[in-house]
Parts: sequence; structure tokens; C-alpha cells
Amino acid sequence: MHGKNKISEALFILLAVGLIFMAPAIVSCGNESKEQENAGTDSSFVSQTSTAGEVTVTVTPRNMTGDAATWSFSVTMDAQNGDLGEDMEQAAVIVGTDGKEVGPTAWEGDGPGGLHRQGVLKFDPQKPMPKSITLKMRGVGGVGERSFSWMLGQ
Repeated sequence: MHGKNKISEALFILLAVGLIFMAPAIVSCGNESKEQENAGTDSSFVSQTSTAGEVTVTVTPRNMTGDAATWSFSVTMDAQNGDLGEDMEQAAVIVGTDGKEVGPTAWEGDGPGGLHRQGVLKFDPQKPMPKSITLKMRGVGGVGERSFSWMLGQ
């Protein structure tokens, strides 16, 4: 019996030492996937998706800080049928806590048409910094209005 205890002890020690050396790699692997999910975004802003009619729109805020020169939203649109022909500079506005609607300064992305479009809507930052922001899109995919909201914090 005494020999089996020594073998059990040795295996336990070997396993413990292995876990100690493996732990940093395991933690690092988990952090890399989170970093890739948040690459290019402010970590507090998650993507939001609206599926209505036959069109899915996904929006992700970018650089939404008080000192940013431009506020940006990455937009992806996918239609099952039809044509994504909306002028994104006419279809989108942001609304701060003051309720004032402000149009984009630019749409940098795919032109009108087709079943799939993606690009970036750019806006002048609101001053003073609002507590929350809502991006509204009107008429995209034949839907009256889609709203995407985020808390900006202060």
C-alpha cells in the first residue's frame, strides 16, 4: 500500500505543477478572444441587431468618447429579398439625451443596392457629452424606424 501512496502523491504533484504552468496560457487564450471581439471598439459598447421585415441590421459604436474628433457606427445590413437602396446619410440620425436629432457627416461604405451592405456612419460628437445616445434608422428595408441605444456614462 505504501508504494501506491507514493505513486498517487507523485501524480498529484505532477498534475499540480502542470496546472501552475498551464494557467497563464489558459487565461491568455480567454483574454485574446475577448480582445478580438472588442477590437476597434470601446469595450463598454456592444453590437446591437434589429431584424424586421426581411432585413437584419447590426450596429456597433466606435470611438464614442468626449475627446473623439468623430463618432462612428459600424453598420452591416443583410436582406433576404429586395434591394438595400437607402441613402444612409438621409436614413440615419443620432439623438442625445436632449432629444435633438443630428444627421451624419458621412457614410463610408457600400453604395445603394444589393442584398448586403456595410460601412461606417460618422457623426460630429455631441457637446456636452450626453448620458445616452440613440441611433435611429428610418426606412431601411421598408421598416419605419429602427432604434439602437447605448449608455455613454458620465
